[in-house]
Amino acid sequence: MTDVPVPPRVAGVDLKSGNLKIIAPARGTYPQVAETLRRALEGATGKGVAVVEDGASPDATGTAVALGNLMDSAFVRRLYLAWFDWTDAAWPGPGGWTLRVVADPWGTGGDVILAGGSDEAGVAAAAAA
Repeated sequence: MTDVPVPPRVAGVDLKSGNLKIIAPARGTYPQVAETLRRALEGATGKGVAVVEDGASPDATGTAVALGNLMDSAFVRRLYLAWFDWTDAAWPGPGGWTLRVVADPWGTGGDVILAGGSDEAGVAAAAAA
């Protein structure tokens, strides 16, 4: 077996490039959570932040903040099925949440920040964090 060189990774996630988007399901409380997060990120970065429909391609460039879990989000489902994330109805549990960075999962230069939870209350808590 041949070793594959791994390129060095610069620490941190670029939130100020102007290519930041939030990907959220269009049902339940997700639109309100996405809008609250959009306003907070725009205030913190001084840049516009787009909210895009959950069906957005996860291999698009730029940094994406994904809201949801395996069952709620097609975007998160793709991360889950590729073993980049394990957020579903069972983990982290009712009201539980996770906030993680998936560094350039598709090799396009775009990172994913996952604000996930087992239910909408958990996802809202992750987004607030």
